[in-house]
Amino acid sequence: MTMLLHRISPSMVVAVVALVLALAGTGYAAAALPKNSVTSKQVVDRSLRAADFASNQLPAGRPGAPGPAGPAGATGPQGPAGPSEVLIAPRNGQANPLSTIIGAAKGDTVRTLDLRPGRYLVSAQVEAENTSRAAAANVQCGIETTAADASPETQVFDVLPAQSPIAFSRANLSLERAVNLTAAGSVSVVCRKRIATDSVNARAGITAVRVGDWSVAP
Repeated sequence: MTMLLHRISPSMVVAVVALVLALAGTGYAAAALPKNSVTSKQVVDRSLRAADFASNQLPAGRPGAPGPAGPAGATGPQGPAGPSEVLIAPRNGQANPLSTIIGAAKGDTVRTLDLRPGRYLVSAQVEAENTSRAAAANVQCGIETTAADASPETQVFDVLPAQSPIAFSRANLSLERAVNLTAAGSVSVVCRKRIATDSVNARAGITAVRVGDWSVAP
């Protein structure tokens, strides 16, 4: 024991005492610091991290720049047709001569419009012309359809006087009919003349408006 004490130098004693004091001071500081006693003066700048703060204590940063636009998505399927649409067969071209007479089972088809299944209000404008300068002529037109469900067909009749040397003899006939097609079908303007010797040309345009529903008044 005496030999061990003789080997301890004064410098080692000082080092051991300093170490003991340092450890004791750190333990005291950790245990004895009062609440909220550490201020920014004791904190090294940029030494704290987000985990050192309570939830919602740090303010949100500025939003970053928007990212690039993503690729366009695939085209979706086509939706069903809406309850309303307009289909038109315009009145164009040269008027054609009529060959059938009133009372014939089948008249002359002047214009036809094909339709998809649905309910339609159909209207037509017919231009009829008497090409004779010798006698008056008579014309009768109506809207015929392949639909089994339709309002009664209305025939429009007109008398066309003979042409004069300075004027044509023409008339415009307006037709309407409601039709309900359960399958694809068509509507047609069909005309007839009164007698075989009548000289009548006709052309027509058809407009069909698809509707959600319709009813025919008595």
